[in-house]
Amino acid sequence: MMFREPVEFLHSFHSAARFALGEHHQDFKTAIGAEKERREGRGFAGRIITPSWLFYSEFIKYKAQINRFYACFDPAQIKIIIFDDFKMNPPKMYREVLEFLGIDPDFLPNFNIVNPNKQLRWPLLKKYTLDSPYFRKMLRLLFSNDTYAGLKDFYKNKMVKYAPREALDEEFKLVLMQEFKSEVEKLGDFLKKDLVSLW
Repeated sequence: MMFREPVEFLHSFHSAARFALGEHHQDFKTAIGAEKERREGRGFAGRIITPSWLFYSEFIKYKAQINRFYACFDPAQIKIIIFDDFKMNPPKMYREVLEFLGIDPDFLPNFNIVNPNKQLRWPLLKKYTLDSPYFRKMLRLLFSNDTYAGLKDFYKNKMVKYAPREALDEEFKLVLMQEFKSEVEKLGDFLKKDLVSLW
């Protein structure tokens, strides 16, 4: 399990939700503020597969997530990583994971970024085509597997652009950090690590 500073994680998650999960609020602050309304079944736009994916505050209840896993698995089967440690030294953390899994730890891959922040060039085109299961089913019926794979490559190369996320508003970040501080403390106490100072 890997945990990231909550506000940075949610900012990143919001970007991913805009891209793939039906989040129509382009502004991060607005999306966070919509959670109360959404829990009442309102405030969604268009087709959304799983409404709870847009209950942002649920994702940073890190200790509760750990508890669910500890209830089902032997603690010796669970490895917890702090994202900052991974980011600072990917080869070291990768080796630790291989050792934890009992896999040859000497294999060393390239540590390139493989999932940069994505944005859609034409959101409406995606909404009226790729977001429709009927459209995708029709493509599968009309085209061979090779042609369908080529269409997916076109989508990845032409409809998607890679660009950094907009900078997070510092004032709003501090508000959220204060709001999530108790969750950070719970995780830090569990790991015996001062995450409040780190984050």
